[in-house]
Amino acid sequence: RPRHFTISAGASRAFTRLQVDFHWGYPEPEDIRDAGEDRECRFLDAACVVFSGRALAEVVDYRGPHGVRLVHNGIYDESGVWLGHFPVGDATNAAVRYVGETFDDLEKLGRQTFEINLPCLPPGVTDIFFVISTPVFQDVGIYKDIKVVFRDGENQGHEVLVVQMPTTGLSQEAGVLCRATRMEGSYWRIGAFRTSSPGSAPDYRPLLSCLRNIQERTHGRASVWEHKVQRLAALQKNTRVMTPLGNWRKSAARRKSSLAGQG
Repeated sequence: RPRHFTISAGASRAFTRLQVDFHWGYPEPEDIRDAGEDRECRFLDAACVVFSGRALAEVVDYRGPHGVRLVHNGIYDESGVWLGHFPVGDATNAAVRYVGETFDDLEKLGRQTFEINLPCLPPGVTDIFFVISTPVFQDVGIYKDIKVVFRDGENQGHEVLVVQMPTTGLSQEAGVLCRATRMEGSYWRIGAFRTSSPGSAPDYRPLLSCLRNIQERTHGRASVWEHKVQRLAALQKNTRVMTPLGNWRKSAARRKSSLAGQG
């Protein structure tokens, strides 16, 4: 018998909160033995690395925001200086937050979770990299099924996107899974990288150097300090400083021979 049913009009709402879940499987016991490790090996360290154009703005991991500096030892660096974890300051205005981690020792699975409040991000924030690293091994590829899952923070059953790391070809400490890039208006785009990089939570500097190179390809290299440009222009005007020593010797020899001819 035919039945009557009603289809309601669709409704939409702004997507404001993003839940970011990093997942991985424990390394195999034989891989741990081959690496000569006897430490706890189930942990991985996930992080959200925030950029404002080519400048590093913030690093957020299980320790919270790290407080990236613009001035170090009296020197201003517009690209941002990472000096480790300092529990002072947060360039994201608490919009990027570490939630916690869980482990399933029966299934041998680990997870770390972050939450991002998109409208609360400062307007200067342009990119967020999602990375993961191992504090024990030199090869993050020893872990299985590394992936990041993006969910609607207000409806966690709604899975937005999954980015999975490749199962081969990873031979360094960290993995760069993907990047969220701010588009026009309030829109964001997620692009996958799925590559490895040196660097880990004890020392992010090699990893940050890799991410800076990626940002410079998009936003250009850092400009030379103005005082350096002025100094170089002054040196170029001073031909005595810029002329090579060989030219000076040739000029002196010609002048000497000319004076001898006059005598």
